[in-house]
Amino acid sequence: MRHQGLKLCSFGLLVQALSGVALGQLPPDQTVYFKLRTTPTNPASAVYSLITMHLAAAERSADYVGWRVTQVVVQELAADGAVTGHWSGLEPDVSTSDGLWWIRHTDPTQPVLSEFVRVPLVTGKAPATDPRFDDLEFSVSGSPYFSPGSQPPFTNTVALTYSLRMLEAQEPIHEGDDEPVESGGVRDMD
Repeated sequence: MRHQGLKLCSFGLLVQALSGVALGQLPPDQTVYFKLRTTPTNPASAVYSLITMHLAAAERSADYVGWRVTQVVVQELAADGAVTGHWSGLEPDVSTSDGLWWIRHTDPTQPVLSEFVRVPLVTGKAPATDPRFDDLEFSVSGSPYFSPGSQPPFTNTVALTYSLRMLEAQEPIHEGDDEPVESGGVRDMD
């Protein structure tokens, strides 16, 4: 009887281990940013706004990871890089059937920045962190950027469609349609 108990316990541990492999381990949280420049195709031009998305892995299916966008931060920047406006919105809407940003990764446990180029439509409101400013409404989506006849302007270039609008304003303060923008991760910001 004791021998059968060990078999059942061993079998249970084996099933648990295999189910972890089948479901896949989730990768660590990621942060992806998009730099909006005064001249989109010129890497030397000033960055006037930075859109940052904080992502948490929520599900995994084989090579695909479903990322939950936990926060969107928008920063307005002066010509010298100083932050002149800051907005932060939690849990924005992601226009997919399950609200996750699904990405196929070469190695799902070690995602790389270049895999975060097909950005689903992400929309929401971001309260200002400074009471002098109105809250911000944002809309962001992206796709791989294909440069006609030349190299993309940045190592990681995304064709971003975006609209940033103060809630009380009629017109967006910034908008772009398939604009080439530099994307990066937190480690790349230095």
